[in-house]
Amino acid sequence: MVQTLATTTQIKSDSSKDVTKQSGAVKNLNLTNEPEAQIQWLKSGKPVITGLNNTSKTVEISLAHDDRLCLCAAGIGSQGCDIACVDSRDRDDWLALLGNSRKSLLEQLTTQCSDTLDFAGTRIWAAIEAVRKATELTNFKLILDRQDQDSIVFRGSASGKELCVLTFPLQLTRGKPRIVALVIPDSKAQQIISNPADNYLEYPANIYCFGTEEKTSSCFFYVRWPVSYKNVANLSQTVYFSNFFAWIEQVRDLALLPIRETLGEHLATGEWGMVTNFAEVEVVGEAGLDDVIESRIGVSNASVSSNSTVDFNYDWLKVLPNGNQERVAVGKLQMTWVKLTKNAPPQPLPLPEFMQEFIGQISNYTPESFPESFEDISKGEKLYEIPFGPSAGLLLREQSFSTCLEETDAIGNINFQNYYIFQGRLRDGFFQEIIPEYYRRDLKQGEFRCLHSKVDFLREAFPFDCIEVKMYLQALYESSVSLVFEYFRSCPNGVKEKLAVGKQDAIWFVPDDNGKSISASMPSKVRTALLKNI
Repeated sequence: MVQTLATTTQIKSDSSKDVTKQSGAVKNLNLTNEPEAQIQWLKSGKPVITGLNNTSKTVEISLAHDDRLCLCAAGIGSQGCDIACVDSRDRDDWLALLGNSRKSLLEQLTTQCSDTLDFAGTRIWAAIEAVRKATELTNFKLILDRQDQDSIVFRGSASGKELCVLTFPLQLTRGKPRIVALVIPDSKAQQIISNPADNYLEYPANIYCFGTEEKTSSCFFYVRWPVSYKNVANLSQTVYFSNFFAWIEQVRDLALLPIRETLGEHLATGEWGMVTNFAEVEVVGEAGLDDVIESRIGVSNASVSSNSTVDFNYDWLKVLPNGNQERVAVGKLQMTWVKLTKNAPPQPLPLPEFMQEFIGQISNYTPESFPESFEDISKGEKLYEIPFGPSAGLLLREQSFSTCLEETDAIGNINFQNYYIFQGRLRDGFFQEIIPEYYRRDLKQGEFRCLHSKVDFLREAFPFDCIEVKMYLQALYESSVSLVFEYFRSCPNGVKEKLAVGKQDAIWFVPDDNGKSISASMPSKVRTALLKNI
């Protein structure tokens, strides 16, 4: 059965050529004796095709219309389409229509894709409608996947489903411009958006992505990326703990993109700044080379009375091939908004209005329940703990580090990530001297890995400062050690200024018969070396 619609429509393409489509009266051409296919509607309002008994695959259909036009998409697999006039609204009205969770996507289209506000808002709205029709879901992620001139593909995902939506503008000879949105298979998205000659390798389109997601109990910003060779520095080729602190900054900076310009203007005056109070990470699982990490970040106001301190709360998840997720680590970065005055300590002041508004968009993140591969890890029996008192513990190692511009950032001070790198250098250096035979990547006999690390910052360090770090033993267990770190600036006059204090819990891991990491008693040589100095 072939159905023809009686319409005459002149379409003006991007190349300014008029295309005229004409057809005769509406009629059904039943070319065989097969029952005629019909369109019916489910109770949900979704249209379906019935009567196609001679096909082994389900043909699905989607319908859309505006005040003048009707659009239909049909084919094998999920279908979704929409057509929408580009109407004029201010930014607040668009956010009210789209929801605050789409704010960063709206900013991305207007700043990176050269869409006007109204084109961007209409494009997102049409894409949302197309995904909703294809999935019958109302809550889903929508991220920008790729672009070619004025055509943009979004990727929508929810409840384990993932699909692509192609959007493009359409200008008819009469009336306002329109945006058309069509759900398309991913392979077609590659063909439409990419030039095969320039894309000879196939890469998963969702391997790098970011956006915001709003759920019943929380709203958060997320980023996905694959673990790289540099990240898997553990002997087991799993992520080395200091990388989480690098990711803390990277994800924070991406989350701040909508207010980056305004924030930069404030910081550039030299009158305002944000000081880091502390950063900490708790590792609860493991990730290896090429695993895809999803980093979620929610922001909350940590100082109700003074309204000056912000908590950036992190949740790192490993995305499995089947779409399920495992928790790898959680973390927190706390920063305070301060007024900078010469010859005086930074003065905490209430957050500026733009920062408070930003916090309101991705606040109150409530972590979901996910499996954690380290949930049964045990420290073992306690063998020693420093008596309560002012002492940091048993001094194990000290080392000085010369700094330069490489350790700084745009603000000009020594970046907080370096303090965790220093932790790793002292820890690894100390234990490697005791058991060098274990520090061979080809043997994989076992290793110390960090389960928790934190540094509280007292004052800033600057490039070309000499930073002295001391590592102490605070507690010794059968399978783990609790370490304390002190950081000092060595001044030319011989005075040492304390910059920060830190701590780390490291546990001894070995692979089991299936290659899974499990806690085990540390080598006897390590226990002996530690206990003999107590």
